[in-house]
Amino acid sequence: MTTNHDDNEPVCKKMKSDFDLKSFKIEETLNFKSRDKVIIVKGKFDGNLDDSVLIFEKTAFPENFNDIQKSISLDEFETKNIMCNDIYRTENINGMDSINSIKLTVISPATEKHLQRYKKPKFHFISETPSIYNDVTLPFIQKNNFSNIWIENLIHKKAEMDRVLLNIEDTENGFILAMDYKWDGVNIEDIHYIAI
Repeated sequence: MTTNHDDNEPVCKKMKSDFDLKSFKIEETLNFKSRDKVIIVKGKFDGNLDDSVLIFEKTAFPENFNDIQKSISLDEFETKNIMCNDIYRTENINGMDSINSIKLTVISPATEKHLQRYKKPKFHFISETPSIYNDVTLPFIQKNNFSNIWIENLIHKKAEMDRVLLNIEDTENGFILAMDYKWDGVNIEDIHYIAI
């Protein structure tokens, strides 16, 4: 696998302005999943013309949970970076009450493919034949795949090395087991790993 970027280029793409959640202006709600406690919005950071996607996800509650903070004000939160790799970053947002933690994933700049990926899907039922798969589905998948730079960064030890649990460097049977960005690295209830 080859890398598509210069070794001296920062692994996390720099936004035109410093990362400041208070400067983010929401333009559109792309999706809302009340059951999963997730809201996905599109907008822009001040001084940046690129679209960004923010995914706010309520972290799992501990078993001894007793209270809920009823209102959310972005001014009251502090952010702590959990992971940064290419255009993907995960932030943990904490308010005054530690049980009211929200995991924030930022994709900036977000491409049109990202915006489409996170929009609320429209469902259709189709009986797919081998012919439809080869003529329609497969070309669509090949045309709309995402960049694999984040995988290359992980394999070549350029990002997220603190999130790697196991790295077996073997040309035939090697693999990496790392914390997925979907997991904040804290709540065991939400544990999520990825194997490459």
